Amino acid sequence: MAERIRPVVDLLFACDDARYDLESERWVLTNPWYAVTLPPGAAFPFVAEEFWVYAQLADGLGQFDLAVEMRHLVNDGPPRVMGWSPVTRLPFRVGDRLDAIKTAFALRRVPFREPGVYEIRVLAEGDHPGRWEPLTGVTFQLRVLDRREVV
Repeated sequence: MAERIRPVVDLLFACDDARYDLESERWVLTNPWYAVTLPPGAAFPFVAEEFWVYAQLADGLGQFDLAVEMRHLVNDGPPRVMGWSPVTRLPFRVGDRLDAIKTAFALRRVPFREPGVYEIRVLAEGDHPGRWEPLTGVTFQLRVLDRREVV
């Protein structure tokens, strides 16, 4: 079997939408997030119908099944997994090792139980089927605020 080197996450963030433009061969990202509040009239628990996570991955070699996981970081306990993206298979070729591979993952029907910090990270299927492991590099922390805290 050929050597495989797991990629490293160089950049990662959530946004409203991510679309690949075939004409320009670039990702078009809408409204990057750092902190968000619920829409007017919404309350916790809240389910986000869809948002996107943009990632730049580098230094990989071989083919990998990748997904994004979102976890609620709870002060008094272990993180709670809140959602996963569909799996994406990406090839990392020898000639691409110096270039970042750019991609985006859709998260759908993701529950937000309460305000707080939610961590997003990229996972790769490990050497054993069904075992997923986080990639090294950047993770993204999304701050979800109670609308009353913002006023």
